[in-house]
Amino acid sequence: DAFVSPVVDGYREGACGQACTYDPEAAKALFDEAGGIDGPVTLWFNSGAGHEEWMEAVANLWRQNLGIEEIQFESLEFADYLGRLDERTIEGPFRLGWAMDYPSAENYLTPIHATGASSNYTGYDNPEFNDLIAQGDQAETQEDAIAAYNAAEDLLATDVPIIPMWFGQIQAVHSENVSNVVIDPFTRVDLAEVTVNG
Repeated sequence: DAFVSPVVDGYREGACGQACTYDPEAAKALFDEAGGIDGPVTLWFNSGAGHEEWMEAVANLWRQNLGIEEIQFESLEFADYLGRLDERTIEGPFRLGWAMDYPSAENYLTPIHATGASSNYTGYDNPEFNDLIAQGDQAETQEDAIAAYNAAEDLLATDVPIIPMWFGQIQAVHSENVSNVVIDPFTRVDLAEVTVNG
């Protein structure tokens, strides 16, 4: 429901807006208005990582809701897949994930969407987006930075260079015999802070 993960400051539930709302009738109307697709659609993903099942589910939804009958799948080993993305030789929709390098909204925006960024595999190029990111980077307060990053995310919700599908989640439990168990955004527990009760 957003381009920025819920584990970082600046996340806004539903920030992706209408573009990420399941509405098959509106999707079909927009698809038809845009002229549809001639010929087969190829969905690309990296092999060996368990993506086959959900990619098939996406294809089934496209068949059912958009009327796209001819959908093919192409998968490559991850190194070859990234190479093809770098070379811009993948034609059609492709799957890719992102793991943050540091807990900041900026890290979900700049590397994937800034013009010329190393992981901007879609070729997204919006000078207004780049300007907002620069404003956030140069902001004197966290509050001002987040406001600029949120405005940049709003542009993504309009332009939709990617479709955010989900953010990973973990489940953790601990004994009642310990307290101060805190899981950080990288899913690590600071064991030095854990205390034994009693």
